[in-house]
Amino acid sequence: MAYKTVNLKPATYERLRMYQLGGKSLSDVLDELMDTVDPQRWHALELRIARKRLEEMRTKDIGVTLEELDRSLERERRKSDSATSRAQTQARARGGRDRARIRGPRASARAEGT
Repeated sequence: MAYKTVNLKPATYERLRMYQLGGKSLSDVLDELMDTVDPQRWHALELRIARKRLEEMRTKDIGVTLEELDRSLERERRKSDSATSRAQTQARARGGRDRARIRGPRASARAEGT
């Protein structure tokens, strides 16, 4: 049987261990806990929460709409991308001036003497 590693915060691990009774494995405990909630119901709840938050952002006077936030983030991304691009172009334009000189292989003493 193949196993997977799951990273948990120490407090979460300790809480999970509290459910581990009667020699059950942590995998068994998680299976039982997950069986108590239907995945579709879980996702529906998460979706309702996300929609509620979006609606609050649209209706509250927070000074920025979701669309304005998206535009602002896009502008910032473009600025960052263009600054990186400019820096790369300038580095190429400088060519080897800023780079350390690379020496060719030295001739051996034997080769020079012969």
